[in-house]
Amino acid sequence: MLKIDKMDQNAANVPTIWSQLASTLFKEGDRVQVSLQGMIAYGTQHTKYHIRTVFEDCKHGSEMQLSTITQNFHEVALKEKHLPEELIIGTDNTPKETKNKYFCWWAMWLLCVLADTPLWSIGLVCLLVGHTHDEIDRFFSRVKVALAGKDYFTVAQMLAMVIKGLPGFDINASHLTRVWAWKDMTTAKLPEMKQLQRIHGLNFFRSNGIWVKWKQYMTSEAWSNPVLLISQEEIPRVAMWRPMVHNKRFNEADKKLAWLNKFEMALVDATWCKDKHIDDLTELRDIVNSTADAYNIGSDIEEIIADLKRLGGALPTTVRDDDCSLASDQIVQLFPGALCLKSQTLFELICLL
Repeated sequence: MLKIDKMDQNAANVPTIWSQLASTLFKEGDRVQVSLQGMIAYGTQHTKYHIRTVFEDCKHGSEMQLSTITQNFHEVALKEKHLPEELIIGTDNTPKETKNKYFCWWAMWLLCVLADTPLWSIGLVCLLVGHTHDEIDRFFSRVKVALAGKDYFTVAQMLAMVIKGLPGFDINASHLTRVWAWKDMTTAKLPEMKQLQRIHGLNFFRSNGIWVKWKQYMTSEAWSNPVLLISQEEIPRVAMWRPMVHNKRFNEADKKLAWLNKFEMALVDATWCKDKHIDDLTELRDIVNSTADAYNIGSDIEEIIADLKRLGGALPTTVRDDDCSLASDQIVQLFPGALCLKSQTLFELICLL
């Protein structure tokens, strides 16, 4: 299971000098805003907590979220060295980002692309609006604490402080290197998905075609009757579709570069030592100019598909009971009366990644 959420993007701007945040330079400056996408993977041996950084060089919405899910799933599968039979994705109740037709199309498409692999089911679990904070919200509250009072100039320094400040968490980190045009999937001629407002549990699955079933709450006893979305004969056609990549560019990059010039002069006049941070300033300018390879070069969609298909033929290793434990607040979202379930039983029931 992949539980994904998003943190306030203003909480992790770079550079940050804590004692200067109230100054005119920082309050009126145009720093590089860094959003943090959080993920917790359940039922895995080698992956637990993951932070993915995102800049303002791409539009924040459903295409960004689906690109994050795609890259997260790819990276988790590579570390686990096999695909699951079922993939369950947990998010907030966000029609703008995940609970919409684009996620539905993405799930249908991925099941078609991986038709010859063990992955046969993709689920979406949406929390109710106003839900009590769950495990990933609590994790992010600790991220904020780990950064409080700290100075950092680059994204790498910020992430290193988070990892060092949270030694009890096994945290991996990476950047959203690509954002694909998932909304162009209208050209794949997939079924229209409407009236999702009152549905908080969706399950797409492959069984002689691609089907969907749903229920209002994840704690509801019964699913709806399955509905056929894509016939078996149409699966190869859908599997041929590929998304284009959006070009990532900062809006008003000149303002950010101008602020960095002011900040560089402030380093000369203050005790922060400009020479010590020359490389940091260069990296920040490269990020704004979209020339920083570390934040722009990653696996393309064909590489991701090839890796997932290859991993689809691998056998999973044996998972111990304590490797696939779930927090009680996650379990109760999935099953009525689930608090009495042991983690290994739950793993067998839903085949978590």
